[in-house]
Formats: sequence, C-alpha cells, structure tokens
Amino acid sequence: MTETEFNSDHYVIVTRHKGLAEYIVEKGIAPKGTRIVPRVTVPDFLDDKIVVGVLPLRRAARAELIVDIPLLLEEQDRNEDLSVDRIREIALPPRFYRVTEIKENANGVRADGPAPVQK
Repeated sequence: MTETEFNSDHYVIVTRHKGLAEYIVEKGIAPKGTRIVPRVTVPDFLDDKIVVGVLPLRRAARAELIVDIPLLLEEQDRNEDLSVDRIREIALPPRFYRVTEIKENANGVRADGPAPVQK
C-alpha cells in the first residue's frame, strides 16, 4: 500500500465504541484522522472506501474493502461503551472482506425481481 492509499479520507470507521476506534488507529488498521461514525445513514458515503466495522451486506458491497475486528464479547460487555483497555483484551486479529453484489443468480432471479417467465 502506498502512502497516498493510507490516507484518512479513504477510510471510515463504523462503531459506537470509542475504545474500538482508538484501538483501530493504535494498531495501524486505519490512519489517525479517519472519520468515525456510529452508523451509516447515507450509503453512498461508503463508495470506494475502506470500512472498518460491521455493515449490512447491501451496504458493505459499496465499499472497496471491509475490515472486521472480531471481539470475544462476554455478557457484561454487551450494551456497554467498551474502553480501549477492554478492547485490547478481547480483540482478535482483523479479518478482511470484499463484498460483491450479484445482479442475477444461476436460476435467473435478478436483484430487481424474478426473471420473466419463458413460454
């Protein structure tokens, strides 16, 4: 990856956990200054971005790359704003995904509806 590709404008972090965002930057997964959002409400915001976080598949397909940081969450972690110290304890190595929307499946079912019935 070139220096210009490791530009904060090319990344977005999707998380509600400040500690996770801090961890992502600390580990060099995304550069300092990367925009952090708790959720994505405008899907085109993701176009051609490297997204660190969890997204629905239809939104993930808009991104260039998805980076997931698996967390070994315990019951007490749920619905809590996790600290960076807690994230360091429970984070697994990042996983990288490319998601592609397929416009038509092998049976001819299209994303915009079923294929026309052939007579």
